[in-house]
Amino acid sequence: MEPLPTPAEHPDGGHLPQTILTPLTLQYHQRVPIRHFQFPSLPTFTAANQHLLLASTLHSPLSRRYPPAAAYARAFVKMLVRKAEEYAPDGEVNERVLETYVGLLQDGNGAGGGGVAAYAVGDGEVAYTSYAIPIRGEETPAGIDYLTLREETAKISQGTTGLVTWEAALRFGEWLIHTYNSDNTSSSSSIPSIPPNARILELGAGTGFLGLLLARLGTAAAITLSDVDDGVLDRLRENVAINNSPSSLDTPRVIPTVERLDWTNLNKTHLERLDPTHIVCADVVYDPLLVEPLVGVLQAFLALRPSPSLKIRPIPRIAYVALTRRQPATRTLFMDALHAAGICVTTVGLSSGDEKPPEWFWHEPGCGEVDLLVLRRG
Repeated sequence: MEPLPTPAEHPDGGHLPQTILTPLTLQYHQRVPIRHFQFPSLPTFTAANQHLLLASTLHSPLSRRYPPAAAYARAFVKMLVRKAEEYAPDGEVNERVLETYVGLLQDGNGAGGGGVAAYAVGDGEVAYTSYAIPIRGEETPAGIDYLTLREETAKISQGTTGLVTWEAALRFGEWLIHTYNSDNTSSSSSIPSIPPNARILELGAGTGFLGLLLARLGTAAAITLSDVDDGVLDRLRENVAINNSPSSLDTPRVIPTVERLDWTNLNKTHLERLDPTHIVCADVVYDPLLVEPLVGVLQAFLALRPSPSLKIRPIPRIAYVALTRRQPATRTLFMDALHAAGICVTTVGLSSGDEKPPEWFWHEPGCGEVDLLVLRRG
């Protein structure tokens, strides 16, 4: 885990309350668009505080190792300059902030502000997003871990949508965090949580957000991330490696495996070998042509015999499908196919209603309501 700096640790003596510093840091690492960045009103923004914020974001160990795109870094530092001119005494802008901004303008790497050579990542290219994970509900630096993913800066890239993390995954992730921090109990008896000895298969894993989050939370005995696109599978392996490097392993955790799984040509022996007790997936219901193959996979999973790996008590097989209300006709097609296959469905809202978990991640405005479908054998 990369610890957040505290004011006392900063050599320039900058002091920002954690209630201000922490939200700014979390937004930066998640690459919240600058136009949506929540920057609080400050009574003052001294040069030392500007340097402290720069050290907590652009120049932090996490950002040096896994930087966002250079364009994002430039926009962020430009915002700092504007805020300094607005709130600093006499409009004084910290020299390191100015050096960093000039360096980013000149060569895209911010070398003038401390040699952040990693910012050679160019505009429109792959960058890193670090999602803050609260541990046991502690919203303090000591209670925050990061899940870092290499993602594209465009939602559709290399002919696939699987290289970014979508809204439904973030909402589902908040539900998983909430149940974990509530000792694996759901707020509703109709929504079973995932037990610690679960064997999880993520379908259409994309960046691997859900599976890697479950690994970080320690809520599974085995996790398999699956997809079909070769480029996505390579990215999954990379993201698994990022989050399981020696420096990222504060505590032992399950290391997910990556496997190719083609819904249109399902090998049931492959599914039996994986022997999952739970399936998780998000935003996989968008193409009408994939509805029938997806339902076929879910039906085959729910029909598997009790797991021989669970020697004490079998775990009922359950699938969780998070989906954004985006295409009503496709959603209706999917729901009808589930019912025709004899699959029982429980639906709860993740972005509104009584079952909505506490928000932890930034959510893009206007991207639609998200539901969680809990699927069981009929």
